[in-house]
Amino acid sequence: MSSSTTTSQASGVLLLGLLLAFTSCNGGSSSGSVPVGPPVPPPGTGGGGGGIGGGNPPPAVETKVLFLGNSYTAQNELAILFRNLAADRGRQVTDAKHTPGGNTLGEPQAGNGQHSTNPTSLAMIASEAWDYVVLQEQSTTPTIPFKRDNFMMPGAQSLDASIKANDPATTTLLFQTWGRQNGGQFCGSNDCSPVFASFEEMQDEVTAAYADVGALIGAPVAPVGEAWRVSRALHPGIALHQADASHPTHEGSYLAACVFYAKIFGESPVGISYAGPIDLADAALLQDVAARAVFGPTCGITEYGAGASAVNTLELTAVGDPALGGSVDLAPKSVPETGWWCVSSRAEAGEPLLGGIGLVDLTEPVFGAEFKSGTDAFTVPMPVDPVLTGVAVYFQALAPDATQPMGFALSNGVRIEICP
Repeated sequence: MSSSTTTSQASGVLLLGLLLAFTSCNGGSSSGSVPVGPPVPPPGTGGGGGGIGGGNPPPAVETKVLFLGNSYTAQNELAILFRNLAADRGRQVTDAKHTPGGNTLGEPQAGNGQHSTNPTSLAMIASEAWDYVVLQEQSTTPTIPFKRDNFMMPGAQSLDASIKANDPATTTLLFQTWGRQNGGQFCGSNDCSPVFASFEEMQDEVTAAYADVGALIGAPVAPVGEAWRVSRALHPGIALHQADASHPTHEGSYLAACVFYAKIFGESPVGISYAGPIDLADAALLQDVAARAVFGPTCGITEYGAGASAVNTLELTAVGDPALGGSVDLAPKSVPETGWWCVSSRAEAGEPLLGGIGLVDLTEPVFGAEFKSGTDAFTVPMPVDPVLTGVAVYFQALAPDATQPMGFALSNGVRIEICP
């Protein structure tokens, strides 16, 4: 190996630290901020087009949402989290809630705790021409056949009738809840649920019950529970359940709010800067999870950062198969013999970097700074685990270039999202 190559590889070890230090000094993404720049909705979402209510209102139009549920909705002020997410995109939301602990949709409770006949719930429905009324059932009711068939379904029908009687244009939106952290068995006075060995088994039952209710009354479902399933698989370090294995943490409620944002406005929450009480990096990951749950995973190879082409003079190309078990080769065109570096991240960015625009978030590295000789390609192996379908990784090339103001040339970005 030549001494020049050895020197380049050694400098590659220092490159990531240099880049992190530079972005920190320039207010870049090392501060933990959610990547900047206009958000890009997943393909098929209409670029921020119509939500489930039949048309995405312009930001100046008020959206009125009433939440009827119990402690799963009340915890961590879900309605306020949703309102603040919308405000971050310039949307005005008016919200109200009636969420006493233990309330159901239709099962008789002490103190008239079933929303279908509760005077406060019915008065709130009649008080406004709501755009959406969100219905959340007690968490175990969907898993117990007698309760599901005799209380959840009739209760939803009765509430939907009250909602439509007040304003036929209002959309009834079902809040699909999540399973208990470790599954379990749950009983009413007449029968019991199956014994669930895990969260996933219980979530299957909850998801099916909300789908049945949605079909019965013609209502869309906000797939919060399914978003929890995705998050638990992709980001197990983010705790969504509280210590009671039932109620949501702040992260769990934030994810639910992101799902409601995506479902109501028909637009991905990815790129929203509001993180509420949770870590900014976790907020970015949960925004992506919500978009996947609502719009479905997308896949393939796309280039981004065209707007930075005036200062980013390298051209990074990607060729290969981004499907599970495949591989993709990344290589820039026309780089110096001294070689180039490939940096990667779980998130994109758009920050000033070394005289160009850094297009990957250096605080979320995947492979680190990989050095390649000349125009040798960097091969990215695709995983084989199906749960990683739809996961995206972002790449950018850097190379020494004495003609550039700070001695480096940067490339466009390449986004690889894993296909089935």
